[in-house]
Amino acid sequence: MIYVTHGIIASYRSERISHALCLPASRAQLHLQLRRKKYVPLAQAIAGGGDALTVDDATYAGLEMALLARRYGHAVSWFVNGSHVENRNEYFPFQISAMLDDTRATECGFDGQTWSLKTTADRRTLRAIIKHRYMQMRSLGEITQLIDKLADSVRCDSKDAESSLRTVGTAHLAQAVLAGVDLQNHGWSHLNPQVLSEEERAAEVMRNDEYLSQFRRTVTQVCAPPFGHCVMPVPPEYFVVLANRGLSPSYREGNTLNRTDLVLTATSRNKRDRISRAEKARLAA
Repeated sequence: MIYVTHGIIASYRSERISHALCLPASRAQLHLQLRRKKYVPLAQAIAGGGDALTVDDATYAGLEMALLARRYGHAVSWFVNGSHVENRNEYFPFQISAMLDDTRATECGFDGQTWSLKTTADRRTLRAIIKHRYMQMRSLGEITQLIDKLADSVRCDSKDAESSLRTVGTAHLAQAVLAGVDLQNHGWSHLNPQVLSEEERAAEVMRNDEYLSQFRRTVTQVCAPPFGHCVMPVPPEYFVVLANRGLSPSYREGNTLNRTDLVLTATSRNKRDRISRAEKARLAA
């Protein structure tokens, strides 16, 4: 099995939309401490030799998860976007979610409509509308304009997301590699591959591979398409890993494999954290 998360947050709160893809830091730490079978390198997991742990996006949350895994002796692969690191571009899904979490407005005008922001459900509804918009966009400039428009509507600073969800710098990639983290390809930018041409998708992979080569040497070439919905055209030696909730965790076709979310749950009886039932059974094996 290949697991995926977007990182860990020390101040994790389940009601925050921006925390939805991440894990509580304390719970992740306990999971990594107690897991009897260590996560294996991604190449070994692809070959059927154990479970692998992967982290998506070059945020501090992702970096902390990768370093924590190494601290407890686990192999981990971190999929990053070179343009975000090099230019310190923030990840727009996190920006949007953070603004909707933090706004004090009870409603806003957007796309010619007035949207209620009174409840989390209201905010999630607006986020879904915005996601549909940015998933059709072909450049970071277009998306930046959309984010600025939302920031004006909800009266929030789009660049004021909490530190865990901010983008890391080049020194952090070097730090991760030095700690033994396997650095892998998430595309040069975080655009939706489905709206790009085949040539653009190929360029996204190859440009990012060239960028990452200055930080690491890797035997296994792996690409994880942003949003997990479309297989990018890559050289035959690449494996492609998805994170597509519409496919089974065991999906595999040619050099394309699916991943499944790393889900950790808590027990209230002894106030200690534990992993999901499937993981608990695996631990006992």
